Amino acid sequence: MDIFWTWFAPPLLGAFIGYLTNSIAIRMLFRPLRPWRVFGLRLPMTPGVIPSRRKQLARNIGEMVGAHLLTAEDIGAAMSGEPFQDHLRNLIAMRLRVLCSRDFGSLTELVPPELRGYFLSFVQLARHRLGSEMVHLVQGQGFAEALTETVRAQVDALFARETGALLPLEDRRAGYAFFEGMLERLLVSERLESWLADSLRERAGELVARGATLEELLPDELRRSLPELVERHTPQLLNRLAALLAEPAMRERLISGLRAGIERFLASLGPLGAMAGSFLSAGTIEAKLRDYLAGNEGEVVVWLRQPEVQQRLAGVLLEQAESWLRTPLAELLGPEPDRRLQSISQALAVRIMALVRSAGVRDTLAAMLRDNLEAWLEQGRRTVGATLFDLLRPETVRGLRQGFVGEVLNLLRSRELLRQLDSLAASMVQQLVQQPLGMLDRLVPTPLRERLAEYLVQSANRILLAEVPGLLDTIDIRSLVRSRVDSLDLLRLERLLLSIMEEQFRAINLFGCVLGFIIGCVNLLVLLWR
Repeated sequence: MDIFWTWFAPPLLGAFIGYLTNSIAIRMLFRPLRPWRVFGLRLPMTPGVIPSRRKQLARNIGEMVGAHLLTAEDIGAAMSGEPFQDHLRNLIAMRLRVLCSRDFGSLTELVPPELRGYFLSFVQLARHRLGSEMVHLVQGQGFAEALTETVRAQVDALFARETGALLPLEDRRAGYAFFEGMLERLLVSERLESWLADSLRERAGELVARGATLEELLPDELRRSLPELVERHTPQLLNRLAALLAEPAMRERLISGLRAGIERFLASLGPLGAMAGSFLSAGTIEAKLRDYLAGNEGEVVVWLRQPEVQQRLAGVLLEQAESWLRTPLAELLGPEPDRRLQSISQALAVRIMALVRSAGVRDTLAAMLRDNLEAWLEQGRRTVGATLFDLLRPETVRGLRQGFVGEVLNLLRSRELLRQLDSLAASMVQQLVQQPLGMLDRLVPTPLRERLAEYLVQSANRILLAEVPGLLDTIDIRSLVRSRVDSLDLLRLERLLLSIMEEQFRAINLFGCVLGFIIGCVNLLVLLWR
């Protein structure tokens, strides 16, 4: 037992004292929480170090965190790191996905009830502002100039287009059918026939009044070919006359005509004719003619076919024809020229219209009209501008273009249209406010949503990196940490520090134990040495 107390007790006692001393020292960091007093005097080392230096501790922790731990550079580097970026990207994508899959109501329903009145007032203001801005825009000089340029450009583009682009072949055929119907109705109208007769009558009256002849009316080529025509057709005429003399009925008519001519000739002689008639009676002459023609029919035919007779007759006919051609129309018409002109004009008009109204001529006219129009349009390749410039005068076309621009501008600036614009603006705003938005998935496709998410990530990074220094200065982390630490409960602060430094405190206690044991051993050696 003496050996134990001599050799082992001092080191063990030193170890116990070292452990107990460190444990009490660590404990005195937190305890007592309040100052202890004896006879009104505060005992030293009360309260503990941390309770007594609480504000200084809070200030130092705030300074450490604000100046050294949570700096703008550190936070920026942390936000630029891949983990934060992945988290931010996933968060924004998830929020967008949730937002797009939500079934939204109208804009009015999205506004909180307490702000709905302000929102509706804003909508009314926006509606009136939009209407007034539209009216102001339409009435402005810039709008007029822009509209003028736009309309002119559109008109020029229209003029440069081919007619076939505006009027395909089927449509042109329908138009041609319409014109053909108009032509047919015109040809069958009585007014056209009356107009033609009146025109012929008026023209013929002018010719008669100025003493015109048939020679002036005939073409030069026809007048030059008249002798040839008479000479060529005289043999045919004589052959026809010979054939007629062979017919009994025609022979009787010829004999009757000759008898009447002889009687008129004898009557024109007066008394001498009466005396000659007593010797040559009409019956005797008629009988002699009938006997001669019946017995000498062949000789008459041979005589009529002789070249000399044909030439003589051709000369007589040509002379008579030229005499007629040189005779004024007034003499040819006789004593009642107006009535005869009216009759001739009406007959010519009837014959001309009968010819024109025939199916063949009508179809030919319609085909000519259709072909000429199609050729004029160059089978649809002719431009609209060229067509209009052919139909109208150039200044008229330019005036139409300028007038069209002015009419469009006047229409847009009319009081009624301005009221319609204001009403349209109100209706658009009202419909926009009341229209349910529905699910944004139908409006925002997946590629666009992905691009939007990427844009939001980039924007968030720019904002965070640019604004974090200012935010940290605004937040004042030092004061925030100092205030937070200073407001913590002492027991909670004790548990917090113990949870952080529990292992270190245990090591300090063990170190005190070992140090006390070593001191005890040294003390034992000193005693033995002495």
